[in-house]
Parts: sequence; structure tokens; C-alpha cells
Amino acid sequence: MRKTAVFLDRDGVIIEDIADSSYREIKILPKVVDSLRLLKKYDLALIVVTNQPGIAKGAFTSKDVEMVHQILNKKLKANGCPIDAFYYCPHHPTSGLSSQYTRVCQCRKPEIGLLVKAAKSFNLELDKCFMIGDFTWDIQAGKRAGCTTLLVKSRRRSDREVEAIIKESKPDFFCEDLYQAAKVVISSL
Repeated sequence: MRKTAVFLDRDGVIIEDIADSSYREIKILPKVVDSLRLLKKYDLALIVVTNQPGIAKGAFTSKDVEMVHQILNKKLKANGCPIDAFYYCPHHPTSGLSSQYTRVCQCRKPEIGLLVKAAKSFNLELDKCFMIGDFTWDIQAGKRAGCTTLLVKSRRRSDREVEAIIKESKPDFFCEDLYQAAKVVISSL
């Protein structure tokens, strides 16, 4: 059974950020397919962990998120690099429309609930896993879980914002894109 996985944030790492108004538009970022194929060659579990507060805010539903994941994984599977599992947090601590989703939880990154849940399901040793993200809470979640952390430069952030994220979160590695991050993961095995 696998003991190592690569946790991946979704928006800004695998796909372009999905605006609330265009939630069904899925654009896979450049080099993502090649990156995921490279990681699959080493039999690493690929697990998406993503905050989706738009559910709490009423912008879209859990069903919408699951549909996006199905469509995305169909595209990735057709290219030989499917995601093994998707985990998402529907909560927001203050901005929700319903009490069901408006709360402080243990699954919203930077908390580690999603990673712990995946670790149990996949029999993972978190200290042998990697967390790749494009924002502070991705890196903080990875560090709290004991993973090696990799920050990728998101096209949605300026150089100044990236510098601030690096200073605040102190990732183990900074990479220009997911392909460079995949190479770092492989060299760290």
C-alpha cells in the first residue's frame, strides 16, 4: 500500500481560479498534465485538498464542486494522470449563508483535517508526503501536518504578493510552476 502522497491545492495550482460566476469553466494550467504524469511514474498518490468557501457563501453548491472534480478528473484521466482523491472544505468561519457551513472547522486549511482524513484513507505517513500550494494556508497546513512544502507561483499573484507569502509561510521550496515542483518532489524521494 502507498505510504507517500502529493497533496495539491486546486485553484491556481492545477486549474485557473474559478470565479463564482463562471464556476463550470475549468481551465487546466500549462504543464499540469506533464507534471502529474511525472508524479504518477513514481506511483505517488495525487490528492487534491481545497478550501471551497463559496459553498458557505451560497455562490455554488457541494454538488457543483463535485461536478467540477468529476469533469477535471475525466480530463486528467484521458491524459493518463488522474487524481486519486479530492477532499474539500465547504466552510467559512464568518461569511456563510447557513449555520451548516458557517463555522470554524478542522478541515479548512491552514488546519490539517483534510490531510489527516486522506492519510487515514490512503494509509499515508504524512512526514513522507508533500504539500504543493500557491498560498500561505496551503504551506501552513502542510507544515502543521509534517509534510515537505512547496509553494508554486500562481498566475493570480504579483511578485510582491509571492514574496510576502514566502516570508510568512516559509515553504521548504519555492517553484515557478507545478512542473518544477514535481521535479523537486521526485528528487526528494
